[in-house]
Amino acid sequence: MWFINDAPIERMRAWHRLLGKSFPYEGFMFADDSIQLLSPKLYRSLVLPLHKEIVKTFCVGRPGIHLCGAVEQHLEDLKEELHIRFLDTGFPLSLERAREILGEDVTIRGNLNILTLLEGLKDKIREETLKIIGSGATRGRRFIFGEGNNVAPKTPPENLNYAYEIVRKYGEYDC
Repeated sequence: MWFINDAPIERMRAWHRLLGKSFPYEGFMFADDSIQLLSPKLYRSLVLPLHKEIVKTFCVGRPGIHLCGAVEQHLEDLKEELHIRFLDTGFPLSLERAREILGEDVTIRGNLNILTLLEGLKDKIREETLKIIGSGATRGRRFIFGEGNNVAPKTPPENLNYAYEIVRKYGEYDC
């Protein structure tokens, strides 16, 4: 596993040198869409040390991470061990639970179900959007509403616009 981790680190270093971009730097973000398949014990023993190496190499400050799927079981480790500042997430993840675990100083982005957007039933888009807004994810004023990691092919743009309008109307932070 270290070889699989070290090879992309070396490739990223080479790209940074080629582009003249210094590292480590603030604002570093990476992704790992496979940790949802691991137990917390396996994540801690096998993958977390690799993530720490990536973060140590490229990040000053707190990193961001993109994760797909059911990752609630890893959020505490990501907060305590990697000190994440940003979580870009999809579904199925309870945003309310994510906010409880991560606290108010981590920005969370997500997570309207892409099938809801694709199918385009206005009542369902409205219901799910309002559920996200009311989930508690906005506590701390560090929440970005978005689709759950992608927009499915052939999703009508008007469905995205409809969700956006609901967020504009009902999604303001309390002052």
